[in-house]
Amino acid sequence: MSRGVHKILKTFVFDLVVVAGAYADGEALGEKFTLTDAVTRVNGSGKIISITVVDRNELGIAFDVMFVNEDFTPTAQQAAINTSSTDDIKVAGLVRIASPDYTDVGAALIATKPDINLGYRCVTRTDLVGQCIARDSGTFAATNDMQLTIVVEQEQSING
Repeated sequence: MSRGVHKILKTFVFDLVVVAGAYADGEALGEKFTLTDAVTRVNGSGKIISITVVDRNELGIAFDVMFVNEDFTPTAQQAAINTSSTDDIKVAGLVRIASPDYTDVGAALIATKPDINLGYRCVTRTDLVGQCIARDSGTFAATNDMQLTIVVEQEQSING
């Protein structure tokens, strides 16, 4: 019998639900998000491969995408980010979307962060969760001004 690991790509596309209004540096940007079945089994692992942002409000706001290996208590939108000491150790990592990453395509600004290769392990579930953190100030006009596309690479064990 041979055993191995097969790697598959999975794409998640969702609106980052924000509160219409002003955000400041360090505030929670949007609600907690969930990448459902980001791994194929409990205690499975994977990698964040790339993130693409569509900014329909054309703010070009810099923000961090924080990925968390286990469920956590999110910070309320427009409040200063404040993870607890029990949640801090669950953070897989942060990916910065910087203002210069955006390109104007007419009706929106688009930013892509390729080749991220941020590893994660979902210890108690198959979902990866996270929250975004504003790193600039900006005012959003609508709750669906931001769309994120996150591509992950899942590891899948092969027994044969």
